[in-house]
Amino acid sequence: MSGTLTKAQMAKMMEGLNQFDGGLTFTHHSVTAEDDRVAVLTVVDAKLKDGRAYHNNIFFLFIIKDGNDPPRDRGGGLLSLAEVLAGK
Repeated sequence: MSGTLTKAQMAKMMEGLNQFDGGLTFTHHSVTAEDDRVAVLTVVDAKLKDGRAYHNNIFFLFIIKDGNDPPRDRGGGLLSLAEVLAGK
């Protein structure tokens, strides 16, 4: 998923979170920083309400400008590097 979503598209996507029982677990497997970029490989695990397991690999790329990580669209949400690493 990438790009910019409208408010209605974002709301529809967020409704999908109701399928999970007990929230999502984010496990960061690697963080690589070079020049102005920080790459984070994250695995997301959860249990669906119907009992099935959910497992997804996510790649985040952050570009640091002037020592800051300005929030920007990252596939449907505004996230900072600190929020991703904290599992928010």
